[in-house]
Amino acid sequence: MTGYFAVFEYTEKAGGYKGVRTYSRFESKKDFESQRTQMPSLLSGEETVIYDGTNEERCRELVGDTPTTAYIGAALESARMPDGTIDSDILEMHLMNIEVVLGDRAP
Repeated sequence: MTGYFAVFEYTEKAGGYKGVRTYSRFESKKDFESQRTQMPSLLSGEETVIYDGTNEERCRELVGDTPTTAYIGAALESARMPDGTIDSDILEMHLMNIEVVLGDRAP
């Protein structure tokens, strides 16, 4: 797929999601530069751009380097209820997703 790609990483301000990486495709560098000034997660400091201007394969590699601990932290954050307790069903679902992601890393 052609286009302009950027890799993002959640920061400490994102709580339990810290360290999780994602990537997005843009039409061009100009499109990326224009949109990045309007992205709420970048403006708030919850995410940062760690790499841009590469191809999708390299983005997948960088996202694949997301530490396992970041995925676990995100799972806990996602399962946390407003009263601070953890919903075990939601946590279990996210942990199963992590298992799939980690399984995809196997050589």
